Amino acid sequence: MKLAELAFACYIYGKFADSNSSYLQFLDNTSPQLDLNNENHRIALLNWLNEWGCRQFAIAYHGLASEEIRSWFQDLGDQFFPLDKSLIDFSDYDFASVITAYTGLVNRIASKRLSRNEGQSEVTFGPTGTAKILFAIRPNAMIPWDDAMRTNFQLDGSAGDYVKFLKKVRNNLEELNEICIRSGHRLSDLPELVGKPKYSLTKLMDEYHWVTITRNCPAPTRQELNQWALWW
Repeated sequence: MKLAELAFACYIYGKFADSNSSYLQFLDNTSPQLDLNNENHRIALLNWLNEWGCRQFAIAYHGLASEEIRSWFQDLGDQFFPLDKSLIDFSDYDFASVITAYTGLVNRIASKRLSRNEGQSEVTFGPTGTAKILFAIRPNAMIPWDDAMRTNFQLDGSAGDYVKFLKKVRNNLEELNEICIRSGHRLSDLPELVGKPKYSLTKLMDEYHWVTITRNCPAPTRQELNQWALWW
């Protein structure tokens, strides 16, 4: 990955994705940090997930989903890694804790819907909703994913494959770290450099994946950029 590719994707994401404003509002609503023991914070999380495209969290069942999140978070206890830990610093123990957290959440009940025989079926949090919640509580290390990303990287929705995804992202961050060092910057400078100082490194990586994979809009080549500059 090139730094210019990341900067391009973050620029495009900011222009065409509505989720930037909803994410900033979510951060404001849960300031100074998300607390899943707080009911208002859990509802703010569910509202943000709805705005971020997670339709499994039907508004009529927010109370049910909120209680599922509370129960999961209490079961998780102190097993999870610290809030300020970065993905690039992860140990095997940290990855194991992610598998525990992911497995405990993915099959919980997000809502219910009428089935064809007029009965009710349960809708689970699923892999996309689970990853977004993990990102919400640990934004410095976790990262969202969606169907398009899983297909692109040939991953399923299991906890093990989510860890594979995290390791791939960590490799990307290590590459970007080397580029930053050669350019006279720190990796931690990246959010500021791309104009998004409130965002984590994994949030920037998610924007890159969303633009280049989910929306199939790869960054232009150096040759294309040089040609455009001549036209300026």
